[in-house]
Amino acid sequence: MPGQKLSTTGWLNRLVSQLPSERSHLQALSFGPVLPKIFSGPANVATVNKAVSSNKMALDRPLVAQLFGEMYEGRKDELGKAFAEGIAAHRAVNRALEAPAASPQEMEQMIADRGAPQPKSFASFGKQLANLINKDGTVQVALIDFGGWDTHINQGTGKGQLANHLTPLANGLVDLINGLGDLYQHTSIAIMSEFGRTARENGNGGTDHGHGNVMWLLGGGINGGKVYGRWSGLAEKDLHEARDLPTTTDFRNVLSYVLSNRMEVSDKALQAIFPNFKISTKDVLVQS
Repeated sequence: MPGQKLSTTGWLNRLVSQLPSERSHLQALSFGPVLPKIFSGPANVATVNKAVSSNKMALDRPLVAQLFGEMYEGRKDELGKAFAEGIAAHRAVNRALEAPAASPQEMEQMIADRGAPQPKSFASFGKQLANLINKDGTVQVALIDFGGWDTHINQGTGKGQLANHLTPLANGLVDLINGLGDLYQHTSIAIMSEFGRTARENGNGGTDHGHGNVMWLLGGGINGGKVYGRWSGLAEKDLHEARDLPTTTDFRNVLSYVLSNRMEVSDKALQAIFPNFKISTKDVLVQS
């Protein structure tokens, strides 16, 4: 939302608010212990803690559930409504995630990055998400927020920090695709980050915060095997501020295409999701 310094809603929450189907407890899912800002807003989002923690919540203990139930059940105010929706979503997630989760050893390796797990500590995300979607047909939007990409030192190439994150991410996406089966043809997967890395290695064998970045799109109806965007090269004169890849495509352009073509979101709804933004076809060039 350019020009607006503060916003109480994230675009994914605004998307959920615009979806035409009936609301459900599992319509929108966020995997991780903390709800990211991209999902903040009035639309209900179920936070799936079980995906990153093998321990049950306190509310899974009968006595605790009973005490909280006595406090909030039957209340007609906002607290009562929020409690009822949260409990219903939690129970629905537990039912859908009865399949084996990641091993305790994998869970112990989780290092939070702003509350987000690293890919290697949540290697089972593809299987778990596919299992949940297959068991509950009301799931429409799901988000997994991964951390650990701030590779300022010892980044490596085929081996090192970057490969240690990309490998489980790639394997998890394969598990998700295989687990979805025929549903994959009706699913769109977007992988993106909020910042890029510098084009040059720093003195510590890593890269610093950069400008231009990359997005990946997978799913049914995606014309894959291509790189979309302008590529001017890595010469210093072609870099942003002589250090970073320039930004050639607005990320809202890519997401708007997916939402309108894959989720049949109307132009009016897109304006609510990305205010004052108009899709452009001129800034996307195809390069094989």
